Amino acid sequence: MSTVSVDQRPLKQSIVHPKSPAQGGAAYPVLTLPHELTSEIFLRCLPPVPELSSDAKNGPNASLAPLLLLRICRTWRNVALSTPHLWVHLHLILADLPMDLDEVELERRVVDWFYRTGSCSLSFSVALGSPFVDGFGAEAIRAILRRHAPRLQTISLQLEKAHFLRLNSILGPFPALENLSLALPFNTGESGDASEVRALKPFLTAPRLQQLSYGDRARPRMFSLPYKRLSKVTCDALSGDEFLDLIQGATFLQELTCSVNRKAINFSGVPITHNHLRTLSLIYNSSTGIVRFLCLPTLETLHLSLDIPDSPSNLTFLAFLAHSSGSFFQYFFAALDRTEHSSFLPRLRALSFVDTSFDVTQPVIQALSSRCVTGDQAAALESFQLMWPRGFTAESLKESIIKGMLIHIGPAWKNSVWLAHRGEKVAR
Repeated sequence: MSTVSVDQRPLKQSIVHPKSPAQGGAAYPVLTLPHELTSEIFLRCLPPVPELSSDAKNGPNASLAPLLLLRICRTWRNVALSTPHLWVHLHLILADLPMDLDEVELERRVVDWFYRTGSCSLSFSVALGSPFVDGFGAEAIRAILRRHAPRLQTISLQLEKAHFLRLNSILGPFPALENLSLALPFNTGESGDASEVRALKPFLTAPRLQQLSYGDRARPRMFSLPYKRLSKVTCDALSGDEFLDLIQGATFLQELTCSVNRKAINFSGVPITHNHLRTLSLIYNSSTGIVRFLCLPTLETLHLSLDIPDSPSNLTFLAFLAHSSGSFFQYFFAALDRTEHSSFLPRLRALSFVDTSFDVTQPVIQALSSRCVTGDQAAALESFQLMWPRGFTAESLKESIIKGMLIHIGPAWKNSVWLAHRGEKVAR
């Protein structure tokens, strides 16, 4: 990828420009389109906004829109430069920048890029692309965030500790910030060795922040953030205490995706009730011990990838109900049976197990069947997914199928996937 100064690049002499009628030729039909329609076409040429990833390809690339559009002809150049939304997102890969580029010039190029956006909201993301950046770009990034803080709606930073330490002097405010992603991809130490970056506060004043993503060794305790208003959080491995802190601090949280390790949890008292969480995904072989500290009356979707071979030594999801430490699945599906526990997860509509295997026994079938009907303040379970079943036959779930539940048994990438809905079976 080549990075260019986007405002002064001359047009290549080899490019043939359309002749005007006054020059004895006919204008190309595409140049007769209304300015607004051409602008809309240009917007559809933009590469997708990257996820927080070191291999994202878009950014100031001369072979991609919007820079490519400046090089076709003068008409298209003028349209592109006068279309603010073409320039609202900028993604930088620091390792791909020219080696002789200093930070003052980097800042100037970003200022030139965002100058074309008028008063539009902005999206700014930075990835290292290599572990050998050695703090390059930190001053330019800090200056960019300071300058454009009032209009930054999305910020994604995949940086080294040295970068974040220099950003700590910004102290906001970020009045428009709604989506924030933070990652430390090349932090080689454990979380305990990252004390230098704990309680960083550059984004503490962000009253509209709703979506937060931690990745690549970035942890909640490294940053001071306004968790209370968050509606969606995604993060990697958390300790049990970090998980509970997040649940207690983000009182309006609606969607949480994370993994939870099996370290001891320092908690005593009644389970924590969260009255807004609608989707919980415990991924990457999470410990189930954490969930027994929760009461989730509004939960609609539960996605589980669990580190729980049926072992009495494990803390189990529902052990506190029976005051026992038996099989996780035994107590889970016993509690899921609405005829026995009508108050357990009353709003649950979707349940899935990934990277987890268990026997589809009669108690499992009975629990699923009981969830096909609604009741007072209760919702019907609309879908059930089990990727690695044991002892499963299609007929064993016939009653649930007939009552309208969507059953998905088997991995999605194999022909053995079996789907059934309202009594109809579809083989893939």
